[in-house]
Amino acid sequence: MGQMGIASLFMKNDHNISNKTAQFRPGQIVSGKIIKHYPNQTAEVQIGGQKVIAQLETPLAANERYWFQVQNGEGTVHLKVLEGQGLNGRMPTATPESLLQQFQLPVTKNHLALLQFFTKEQLPLTAETFKQVAEWLKNSEPSGSGLQAIKEMFTRQLPFTKQVFSSLQAVFEQESLTSLLQNLEKELSQTPAARGNAQLTTSLQQLTESFQEKAGKELISQVLKQWLTAPDPSRASAAFKQLQALGVLPENSNEQNSLKTVIRTISEQLPAGKAEITSVLSDIVRSNQPSDRHHFIMNLTKLQALMPDQGPQQEARQNLLNGVRSNAIQLPLEAGALHRVIQPALQHVLTDVQDLGSILNQNQQLNNSLIRAGQLLLDREQTPLMNNPQESSVPAEESALIRDQMKSIVKLLGFSHEHDALQVIKNPDNEGVKNLDSIKSLLLSNLREDFSPALKDAADKVINRITGFQLLSQEVGPIQQYVYQIPFSFLGKTNDVTMQWSGRKTTEGKIDPDHCRILFYLNLDSLNETVVDLHVQTRVINMTVINDTPDIKSVVQPFIPMLKERLMEHDYKLSALEFKMSIDNKQQPVQTSFLSKNQPKFSGLDIRI
Repeated sequence: MGQMGIASLFMKNDHNISNKTAQFRPGQIVSGKIIKHYPNQTAEVQIGGQKVIAQLETPLAANERYWFQVQNGEGTVHLKVLEGQGLNGRMPTATPESLLQQFQLPVTKNHLALLQFFTKEQLPLTAETFKQVAEWLKNSEPSGSGLQAIKEMFTRQLPFTKQVFSSLQAVFEQESLTSLLQNLEKELSQTPAARGNAQLTTSLQQLTESFQEKAGKELISQVLKQWLTAPDPSRASAAFKQLQALGVLPENSNEQNSLKTVIRTISEQLPAGKAEITSVLSDIVRSNQPSDRHHFIMNLTKLQALMPDQGPQQEARQNLLNGVRSNAIQLPLEAGALHRVIQPALQHVLTDVQDLGSILNQNQQLNNSLIRAGQLLLDREQTPLMNNPQESSVPAEESALIRDQMKSIVKLLGFSHEHDALQVIKNPDNEGVKNLDSIKSLLLSNLREDFSPALKDAADKVINRITGFQLLSQEVGPIQQYVYQIPFSFLGKTNDVTMQWSGRKTTEGKIDPDHCRILFYLNLDSLNETVVDLHVQTRVINMTVINDTPDIKSVVQPFIPMLKERLMEHDYKLSALEFKMSIDNKQQPVQTSFLSKNQPKFSGLDIRI
């Protein structure tokens, strides 16, 4: 596949952009060609892709190209030709070498290449900006990510600062975000002063672990919650047996002993009030035996005091308590009766727990079992599906997990860090502060001077990559654009997924889901570089897949009916699906082209997404 290839196809549809007159400022240097002379020493000058009427200070020959400097003046653009060395009484235009001399810079290969870049891209040039860019690029090759970052700064009219440059340059580097995060995690573990930063280490591990581990833990968490909180004892018992079969709980353990272990683990991670309830529940389970009748009565009495106003549930516990006190009910209670005692209390305790697995993760032995069981569960679900492409290779509940996982990764990386920080300043409540535990937030607040240069460098690369994508997300008139890159693991493979969403703003300030454009960029092991381009108009989707794999259409064909069906479930209709190959072989990376060329653009009321 050509390095430029894929994304260049998108730009063919972006031709109806308004041609705004260039904003010429005094002191800028531009390269222009004299097209036609007019009276009073004015002329039509071709500068880049635009023609302007300019006031010239010196008579110049038509059809010749000159270097000009923009002068102060009202109305018409005033241009002064930059002179080169005199020759036989003539006044030729300045050469690149003489221009560098005027900038008081040495004539070097890198400086000449940089000047050629400014000329080719028709970027506004001053001595100050040229010297600044030359300084930023002095240790870089005169091509690649650095120049692309400079172009984006001018094109998107971003602040001309070193931080903005470094962030954009990080976006266009070829090193994957996954490898940057893994390197940061490695440096954290090897730097003694940073080893205590458990929250950052945990967050990085969440990003770099495989999807099987993440989805597996989520699925097992659901089974665990059903075992602990299902009102029906038979359902709870079935969930317990499933956990045993998957290896989360020992096969030879009884339900009562397993309950003690799990409740104790939950108790250690909950707030004081709810932790007290789970502690009493653990004691009730432990004392459920004839020899410990006194403690059972005492613990059940404590539970009654901690769980007031429970209606029929409180009455049932009181009846049980009276029965045990009078010896009308003998210990140990059978599994169903014990379940009816602890289930309402556990359900109350776990009401605010969104992810039971996150609590159980604190028990490393149990956590490892969850991972293994989750992988086994996924393998069992997927094995029969792999042999039949007509069936979904991703079960319905797992596709929801993928969606939720992608949203959580975007938040965990810190793409909304600045917004969240501003909200905390406006409303410093506990909920807002919780949003400032992203990787970007933790890196900005926890990096210290005593950290090693290697750790600082690894952290800077991650911060700059995240910030760079934030800079590429912008508003242009009525159009919003969000661009981000996340590491994503699926079926044992980890890839960076780059996504761009663009569309009109709704009244709530969000992208209109009925009219938008979505692009996915992936570099897959088998299919290599792939772009999926979705145009959505009135919830009707035109999809283009750009990939150089031979016969990809025939490979994908069996999955198209399933794709249409899944889209219909969300009230979208697939109107067309087209497959294209990249068509040029320019040496610009596809990732770079993808990011730089697909910008939101508009012209008056004619919107193109």
